[in-house]
Amino acid sequence: MPLKLMMCFSFLLAVISADGQRPEDSIYSFVEVPPAFPGGEAALINYLAKNIKYPPISKEKEVAGRSHIRFIIDAQGCIYDVKPTDANKVSALDIEVMKAITMMPAWRPGTNKGKKVAVQYFLPVFIDPREE
Repeated sequence: MPLKLMMCFSFLLAVISADGQRPEDSIYSFVEVPPAFPGGEAALINYLAKNIKYPPISKEKEVAGRSHIRFIIDAQGCIYDVKPTDANKVSALDIEVMKAITMMPAWRPGTNKGKKVAVQYFLPVFIDPREE
């Protein structure tokens, strides 16, 4: 049974130092041009749908699942520091989503003031095995 995968993307405002400047190696939460998955949002949804292995027991019982993962996309578009937003409650689905994210191809990096920068990205994923 095909899984329905829904996602939404969010960015948080960045905290800037007291003098209004940011070091070159800062990780941004908000940028002028956000990072992008190769092929855009539709390609990201397709990639995750193909690469997330929904936990078998959840699929059998038709249990919907939510996973909220954060990661860094560096200035070269590489992904690192992949983890759930709530490290105290790591589900089987979180683990599967994190595996899929760590295998992603490089993204187009985010830019700020015309410069490629590292960006923290939040990826909420909702999977409902009952929907086509």
